[in-house]
Amino acid sequence: MNKIVPVLLIFLLLVACSGKPGDAQIENALNQKMTEFGLDKGFKIKNLKRTNGFEENKNTYIADVSYEIEYIKSGFTMPLYEKFVAFVNHLQTKVENPDKPGLNMITPTCHLHSKITMIKTDNGWMMKW
Repeated sequence: MNKIVPVLLIFLLLVACSGKPGDAQIENALNQKMTEFGLDKGFKIKNLKRTNGFEENKNTYIADVSYEIEYIKSGFTMPLYEKFVAFVNHLQTKVENPDKPGLNMITPTCHLHSKITMIKTDNGWMMKW
């Protein structure tokens, strides 16, 4: 048991200092940006998966991610939709279902693919905006 504790501590230190952010960190960064756009109460990110990525330098990681954004608020409003469109455009996001390019009342989920730039800071990984 005494030998396990130092090995576990070393493992945790190595994971914390890894050269790339985890999927949860990328999803948290996207959620933070959605909050900044005023979308946190009406939309939810689901099924985020990193499809590719590379370390540009020791403090920058570029991640290709696919995910869904689901409309979860009742009473779809045009101002909320406009905020969503501005958010998607700002990310330069590719919509994976071109036959349904956005949210609508029948299909409240939009499948997206984005290239996310993450910057390592003193406070952890943040999305470059």
